[in-house]
Amino acid sequence: MEAMLPGSSLVLMFLLGLRHGFDPDHIAMIDSMAYRSIAEHSRLAPWMGTLFALGHGLTVTAIAVALGAIGNEFSLPMALQTMLNWLPAALLVLVGTLNLRSLLVHADYRPQGWKTRLMPARLRDSSHPLAVLVVGILFALVFDTA
Repeated sequence: MEAMLPGSSLVLMFLLGLRHGFDPDHIAMIDSMAYRSIAEHSRLAPWMGTLFALGHGLTVTAIAVALGAIGNEFSLPMALQTMLNWLPAALLVLVGTLNLRSLLVHADYRPQGWKTRLMPARLRDSSHPLAVLVVGILFALVFDTA
């Protein structure tokens, strides 16, 4: 089998990252931060997605590089691999159910969800550019690497 060229690997990584960026949880979090920042930092509101993506993308890339470096020396038990393969589907069903419940309750909009509740309130309620960067990093460390 022919080895992949480094350039094609980078293109593939970029395309997969771009597809990953359109995941509903990412879009919802960026949207929420952008809306919240309009009142506090109106000039920075258009940059919320970029800041989130910067923190998130650099963290996911660092994790991928680290795992790639130790990948040949590390192996998970088959039962754990099977569980980890089904975990994203189970989490999506859970998130979908919680979102449906939120839609059926008539109340003023306020970002709420199980991921939002896991973040410290000070970070969750901030629209400071560094806070948005940190939220992107947390998404990568806590949620995407799970």
